[in-house]
Amino acid sequence: MPYEISYAERWALYDLWGGKCVWCNLPLFWSDYEVEHLIPKHLASPENKEKRREALTRHGLPSDYDLYAIENLAPSCGPCNSGKGRRIPTLAPAITELLNKAQKLAPKVRKKAAAFAKKRDTEKALAMITASDDIEQLKAAADFIQGKLKQASESLLARVHPALSGLYDPKRWNSITPLSADVAFVADGKTGGVTGKHISWQCPHCSSYGPWNGNRCLTCGQMDVPDW
Repeated sequence: MPYEISYAERWALYDLWGGKCVWCNLPLFWSDYEVEHLIPKHLASPENKEKRREALTRHGLPSDYDLYAIENLAPSCGPCNSGKGRRIPTLAPAITELLNKAQKLAPKVRKKAAAFAKKRDTEKALAMITASDDIEQLKAAADFIQGKLKQASESLLARVHPALSGLYDPKRWNSITPLSADVAFVADGKTGGVTGKHISWQCPHCSSYGPWNGNRCLTCGQMDVPDW
C-alpha cells in the first residue's frame, strides 16, 4: 500500500545516507532532495506484476517486499530521480548492494526519525501555547509539555541521587531506582545491586559504596556484609 514518509523519516533518511545522491554521489541541498525508490514504485501496480516479480527475484527479495517501505528508499537529486541520468538499471546487480545498505540503515532511520518527531512535537506544543488563544488547544499543549517535564524531572532526580556519590564508577550504572532519600538500586544491564550514601555501605576492599548484591560488592567482586 502506498505510504508517504513523514518529515522526520525524510530528514533521517537524508542524514544517515550522508546527504548525498545515491546515484551520482554528489552532495544534496535539502531543497533539491528527493526520495528515491530503489526498485521503482510503479512496479507495485497490478499491471507490472511480472516485472516486479522479476526484479524482486533478481535481488533475492520476497514477493511481498514493500516498495514503499524505508528499506527501499534512498536520497536522490532531482535530475537522477526524474530521468535516467546516472541511475543504475533496476535489474543490475549493483542495486542489490544499495538495497542491502537501505535495509541495514532502515532501523536507524526509524529510530532517528522517532527521536526527531518527539522534539518537533515539543516545539509544536510550545508554538501553540505562544500563538493560540483557543482554550482546548492550549490545554492539550500544556498537558503534553507537563508530561514531558514529569519524565525529564524523574530521570534527572534519579541521576543525581545522593547514593551515587560513593560509587567508584557511577556512570556504569545506567538504571537507577531510588529506594529512599539515601538508598538506591542501580543496574548496568547485566547485574544490579543496592548502594547508599552512609559510610556503612563502603566496601572495605575497594572503598566504593558497593553497589551490593547480597554480600558481594559489584565494583570489586569481593564478599562482605554491608550494614543494612
